Amino acid sequence: MRVVHRNYPEKIFQNFQRDFENTEKQLSDYLNSLAEEKYISNNMAADTFIRESLNHPSDFYFFKFLNDSLVYWSDNSVPLTHLDAMIGRETRVLELANGIYFYKDTLVANTRFSGLFLIKHNYPYQNIYLDNRFHPPFRAPSSTTISFQPGTYNVKNSHGFLFSIEPPLKTTPEKVPSLILLALYALAFVSLCASLFQLYLRLGGILRSKLLLVLAFSVDVVLLRLLMFIFNVPRNLHDSYLFKPGSFAASDWIPSIGDFVFNALAIMVIAYALFITYRYIRLKSKISLFRRYFLIFSLFLHIFIFYRLFLWAVNSLIMDASYSMNLNQIFFLNADSFLAFFVLTLLLFSFFLVSYRILGLAFQYSRHHFVVYFVFFILTSAIYTLLCVFIHDCELVLFIPLLVYVIAFFFQVQSLPDLNKVGFSSVLLYLFLFAILSTAVLSTYNGHKEAEQRKLLAIDLASGEDPLTEYMLLTVVDEMKADSQLLSLLSVSPYDLDMEDQAITYIEDNYLSDRLRKYEW
Repeated sequence: MRVVHRNYPEKIFQNFQRDFENTEKQLSDYLNSLAEEKYISNNMAADTFIRESLNHPSDFYFFKFLNDSLVYWSDNSVPLTHLDAMIGRETRVLELANGIYFYKDTLVANTRFSGLFLIKHNYPYQNIYLDNRFHPPFRAPSSTTISFQPGTYNVKNSHGFLFSIEPPLKTTPEKVPSLILLALYALAFVSLCASLFQLYLRLGGILRSKLLLVLAFSVDVVLLRLLMFIFNVPRNLHDSYLFKPGSFAASDWIPSIGDFVFNALAIMVIAYALFITYRYIRLKSKISLFRRYFLIFSLFLHIFIFYRLFLWAVNSLIMDASYSMNLNQIFFLNADSFLAFFVLTLLLFSFFLVSYRILGLAFQYSRHHFVVYFVFFILTSAIYTLLCVFIHDCELVLFIPLLVYVIAFFFQVQSLPDLNKVGFSSVLLYLFLFAILSTAVLSTYNGHKEAEQRKLLAIDLASGEDPLTEYMLLTVVDEMKADSQLLSLLSVSPYDLDMEDQAITYIEDNYLSDRLRKYEW
């Protein structure tokens, strides 16, 4: 609640007024220190004091005037076109070409020290690098406006009114509060689903069928997730950047990385419910051979279906995003990247939970015979491979980790006295398989993404071609090849720096300056 409350207009104004008073006091303290004799008479000493005292040199800007002539300035980023009009005034908020500043000065004999600090950037044009945001340490949304007329929220100092601010009525949480809210609501969602599952377990006398229990619980989880998605619940979290298509968008059902997180949590909860519900399975002792083989085949087919869905989700997680998931470029990772890794972990964990039970059933229906188990796996693998070749949308190299997983599972459970108990060795095996599969998936799809990015870059570069310039350059090259004087200069330039400079000057004066003068060489 504190994270949400801090974005109310009254709270924004209170924080802003407090930040302004603290910053003004710091500026006054610096000006009083600069008014000492050792800094008045020595510009180098004043500059050293400023550099050593300020945590960030861009927080404050200082100017020294001697007999109204500028003799020292600490920074070049402040335009001085309107600064002369401020000299002699006690305090003033002024709007310069690149921002809104607070000005204050102190006069000692014929020396005047002027100090400024930036309140808010005010660029006439904005882009990804130039953003009209408030300068630290002012905690206010960028959409907050500043007016030099009195308003509802007036910023004052000891001399009276300075300016007014108008915070937006509806503000969005910042990045860190958004991540905190996401973690809290994700925990609440999982807790609610866990409570719902416990309720279903207590109703075991009514729902005697395990399949019916899992289906009913899955429907409730899906309905809960749909209600959250349709009505944007919780509202304050859905207003954050995590639920905007800025860094990720795959479809109408997965329009943001925040939605993907909750979708993955819902899948994981359902997978865990299936894993727990089917912990103890008793197979019928009498079952026809045809039915038993059909069940083995269908179980392996479900493994490939779930594996295909997992690969589709991970492919979308990597390809449909602006963030990076390339661990070879670790310094390009950001908060959205780690959220994506969290989603990948949830999806992979869900696949292992479901596949563990499915492979366990296939193992039991095969009567622990490796030949039967492996033959039906090869059969379903062949069908999967044919489908991949037919639709041209599969990565056959990613079939290898699944093959390793299925074979390793057989030998692992064959050595266990009870299939329903997961021992320490099983945990180590799954961690190893987890690492192999995640590495293979990330390597494959990151490679595809880099290839697509190179294609886009090539298209962008190709769109900037200038056919006329290329033709002129080819003409110039032909003329240079026939220029005997130039060839003479080039023959000796590798051995004499002066001759090399003469050759460069000759080329620029005779070939480049007239016909290709708009380009730099």
